[in-house]
Amino acid sequence: MDAERALAWLVAVLLVVASLYTLAVQSAGVALFGVGERPPDTCAPSGTALAPEWTDWSDPEPLVGVYDPVLFVEPDREFPYRLLVDDGDGRMDLYESRDFESYRRVAADVEGAEFASNFNWGREVDGVYYLFRTVGEERTELWTGRSLTDLTNRGVVLNESDTGGFYDPETETWHLYYEQKFGTPGENGEALGHAVSTDALHWDRQGLALDVRGEGWQTGDPDVVRVDGTYYLFVDETTEHPRYHVQVATSENLSSFTPLGRVTTACGGDPVVRYLPDRDEFVMLTEYSGPDIWGVGVRTSTGPGAGPYELGGQQDVVRTVGNATATPTPTAG
Repeated sequence: MDAERALAWLVAVLLVVASLYTLAVQSAGVALFGVGERPPDTCAPSGTALAPEWTDWSDPEPLVGVYDPVLFVEPDREFPYRLLVDDGDGRMDLYESRDFESYRRVAADVEGAEFASNFNWGREVDGVYYLFRTVGEERTELWTGRSLTDLTNRGVVLNESDTGGFYDPETETWHLYYEQKFGTPGENGEALGHAVSTDALHWDRQGLALDVRGEGWQTGDPDVVRVDGTYYLFVDETTEHPRYHVQVATSENLSSFTPLGRVTTACGGDPVVRYLPDRDEFVMLTEYSGPDIWGVGVRTSTGPGAGPYELGGQQDVVRTVGNATATPTPTAG
């Protein structure tokens, strides 16, 4: 009987040890993929100057998901709003909505067995979805497919990180912007490099498109929308990850952006900006949102001008109604 008790005690101890080991491994995996405990509620207001325009963004309201939102606005679909987002488990799920208010999850873990990190940025061009993701904080992969639930990994296309950008339909040219570091410690960069491509697979570097060295903050996670003749580049402003605000810079040619200043007051970064035609408003999705710097939040704005606006053929091209001739300077590939 003593031997049986000893064996039972040993089994119990081994089960406890195994549980602790599993928890440690899970915690390590969570840290690896950026999914950890909620940061402390210490996101202080930013002291940087506000931009002279497009600062009417509301404070963020909770949406769905926790990290890395990628939003598609497709008015002709039954569900015109589809969102790829990390729910906090380190995997990207797909949600859809008719009204941008009530979302339902329609697919889980869209990357499947090839998961290595979340998507940073995506566009649909001629019925094909292009999704870009950073792997190992040093290279960018491209995934493509005619469905957001049936994507193919096309491999590494650029040895840079945290990419986002714009597809120019007039020149059929892709523009990617990526973080550039110059020795300052931190999660983000001090500038954004620029690369162009005609097929999204082969890229030519063009130099720096945005340089914020000396500004006292770091940047990254770029997203571009065109409104009439101006390109608006939304980027992170941060001095300490994950405490973010959003800055905007403008350009007439996609090659060189001029910083305008901060456009948000509440915390949140990794901005995704889109125009919702049925609601006649712009939305900005951010992660690490609000005073508790947690979760994906959505902010709204009437836009940089008086409006009203309409989509100009794709989700990141917007024009004032009656101003269909407003076209930026074409950029060669």
